Amino acid sequence: MPRYFCAFCDAYLTHDSASVRQQHNLGFKHKANVRAYYAAFDAQITSCTLTPRGVVAGSIYAPITPAAGGVGGGYHQPGQRFSAPPPPRAPPGIMPPLPPPGVRPPAMPPPPGVRPPAMP
Repeated sequence: MPRYFCAFCDAYLTHDSASVRQQHNLGFKHKANVRAYYAAFDAQITSCTLTPRGVVAGSIYAPITPAAGGVGGGYHQPGQRFSAPPPPRAPPGIMPPLPPPGVRPPAMPPPPGVRPPAMP
């Protein structure tokens, strides 16, 4: 019979059933072990400090610059003119307005029994 190993508690459970694993995961010892495991990462993150340039000391992440898509949108160079924003579009799922009565909408097939127009 397979056994379940809990990496947080460093222990094997007697059975590999869902109910046994759920009962173990709800136990106070398991929860304490999980808190202790993640506390090490939390301490590492809170030990980082911000430098004047905005880079987290000891961080593996690069600073966010305007060219990288930081706050404020795209990168604007001096002497460049701002362009107008595009006109608003209808949200997806909204139908376009219907044509007047008697006129078929474009790209709609003719009703059944109607022949297509003759080409000259």
